Amino acid sequence: MDILQRFKDFLREYDRDNDEVVDKTIFDEFNYLYRITFFYPNLKTMKIIGLQIVLFIFYISFILLQIFFTFMGAIFSDGDFFLMAHSLHISFIYSLMPVLTFTAITLRSHLSNIFKIIGNGFYKYDEVTSKEEIQIKLKYFKIKRNLKIGFPLLAFVAMLLAVTAIPLSNEYFGLDDSVMINKKGVNLWLPLNGWYPFDSSEGLPFWIAFSLQIISMIFVVIIYVAGSATYFTIVLHVIAQYHILIWSIRNITKRAMVNYLKIKPYLQGKNRSRPNFEDMEFQKQMVFCLKQNIQHYQQIIRVVNLYAEVLKVTGFLVFLCITFIIALSAFIIVTGTARPGIVCLTFGIATVEVGYMTAPCMLGQMIIDLNEQLGFELYNTPWYRCSKDFKQCLNITQARIGYGVTIRTLFNYAMDMDTYCKMVNASYSYFSLLLAFKNT
Repeated sequence: MDILQRFKDFLREYDRDNDEVVDKTIFDEFNYLYRITFFYPNLKTMKIIGLQIVLFIFYISFILLQIFFTFMGAIFSDGDFFLMAHSLHISFIYSLMPVLTFTAITLRSHLSNIFKIIGNGFYKYDEVTSKEEIQIKLKYFKIKRNLKIGFPLLAFVAMLLAVTAIPLSNEYFGLDDSVMINKKGVNLWLPLNGWYPFDSSEGLPFWIAFSLQIISMIFVVIIYVAGSATYFTIVLHVIAQYHILIWSIRNITKRAMVNYLKIKPYLQGKNRSRPNFEDMEFQKQMVFCLKQNIQHYQQIIRVVNLYAEVLKVTGFLVFLCITFIIALSAFIIVTGTARPGIVCLTFGIATVEVGYMTAPCMLGQMIIDLNEQLGFELYNTPWYRCSKDFKQCLNITQARIGYGVTIRTLFNYAMDMDTYCKMVNASYSYFSLLLAFKNT
């Protein structure tokens, strides 16, 4: 009983930042995807928790087993460098999946706070929601929707290619099917070449191995979709809020004038449309509007910092693994002319990998550029006509903007186009080393 109570206390502390806003936001953005992938388990009742623990243990055990089988395929490649590269390629992809899941589970509090801010709309100004703000949100909602549809489709096409590439291409090119298993027991005719502790060349054992690979690929695709959808959702919300904030600062004088007229509704003629910088009340409204923008900016920074913590380890590992994976993919595509099935499979997977590497860096670069644009917009305000308080707030904000807002991973790697170029160069270097090693 004491152990059960301690477990309940642990769950209460673990789930302390969760509320109805968080649950609603997650469901609106991902439907049941976060539940299926264990990114955000349901902790409402002990029965559900017990069921999820059992399913999670099965999922992790299954993925680790597939990592073992594919890695053993590399070890038992029997001097076949091409087979070893292909097996390592698949092992790297499998290895990323548990890392993504464990990160989401251990940093649940960070995700809760992020989705709470998103669910509350980041920051709500006192003024009526403008037409421009609605248009900005609609624009990025469409982009987010297209990415959430496009990347899963790309992943499922890659999975379909993985299932059909080897048998269809072998049939098309008329390749001999006499050799299905090498001397060490690695099956060369399964969708993903791997070693199994039983003869998987035909009959029921073949279909067992085939089914295991299909299930594992479904797991990989679902986890991949959840990870990419999380990144797109959070980053595109941040980008949209940057645009709203920039628009708000660009119109700070108009906003101050709206508040000023609420205090002095009796003004007539030009006094109702012309900002009166000589009036201390108007100056107070300018400071008030700027402080609103600062609070909005603080919420944006908070989301970026929280998500940077989530991606600190996983982002680095994803970048590191994808760098190797792209190099292995290029090597397999260039040197695998004798095995067109594996080449077709690798090409499909490599397309997804390149997209997974490019999109995050492009969106991360957009955040950096928008932060710089925000600084320019602040400088373009009529600060020289404003009060000392306004200038002081402006200087502090400019200093924080100058510090930069970047999603950084372990070892200070930023998710931007500079890092993207470094990854491409590193992949090419590893590809060249693989070619040189093969030719020696």
